[in-house]
Amino acid sequence: YDWTYPDSLAADAARDGYDLLFALNGCAAWACGGVTQTPPVGAALTKYRAFVAAAVARYAPTSSFWAGVPGVPPTPQVSWQVWNEVNGGTDWPNPTPAAYATFLAQLSQTIKGADPSATVVLSGLDEFPGESTGMPLKEFLTGLYQQPGFKDSFDVAAVHAYAADPAGAAHVLDVARRVMFEQGDQTRPLWVTEMSWSTGGPPHPFTVTEDLQNQYLAQSWDKMLACRDRWNLKHVLWFALQDVDPLSVGLPDYWGVHNGLLRQDGSAKP
Repeated sequence: YDWTYPDSLAADAARDGYDLLFALNGCAAWACGGVTQTPPVGAALTKYRAFVAAAVARYAPTSSFWAGVPGVPPTPQVSWQVWNEVNGGTDWPNPTPAAYATFLAQLSQTIKGADPSATVVLSGLDEFPGESTGMPLKEFLTGLYQQPGFKDSFDVAAVHAYAADPAGAAHVLDVARRVMFEQGDQTRPLWVTEMSWSTGGPPHPFTVTEDLQNQYLAQSWDKMLACRDRWNLKHVLWFALQDVDPLSVGLPDYWGVHNGLLRQDGSAKP
């Protein structure tokens, strides 16, 4: 395992007073034969769980790692999110609630075994799938609650509140909380682990002007702050901090590399 980059990221974040949310998404090619694919099974799953256990132990509050990081205040809270947009069909082709619930239970056991204080966060769920093989939020989350033991395998529910406007972003939270209420799980916290509006790339419903991005951020976050008790909403994260050159990460140009609060050159949008 090469911890160089996550060590640097964790140390910098902690020094600046941030808690940490690690997203467990994808399995290394040497272990699973590919990086973005359906989560591993069999021998590959054994390798993956060993990696997760090592990662969780490394960044646990009691880890010696933190003793070697000067200038860090009280050890940050560390949370672990199990997969990314699992219902969307991209990072997990042909997802099913049963398969994800099984994988979540396995990873949760591994995470808690390495650090009982760790917070296990559900995959951020999109309201609508990005691929035809995905499932809508309401259908997928309802299906998860029908799986035996699902409620015991995570601490925090999560959504990705991408929408055409602030009202649509709030609707994503309403959909998730309605399912949670129907399933008797209304006391569980809800996090928005991604949301934003883009300011570039090919035309897309989530792409707006820089001035409108500014307005939508303020409107949506004012609403989420005002109604946080209604949703039991604890954290909201904007994705991402800075725009990215798609060529530098091997991607075609699309809205998701232009949603930063900073431009590619580091200058601030409104």
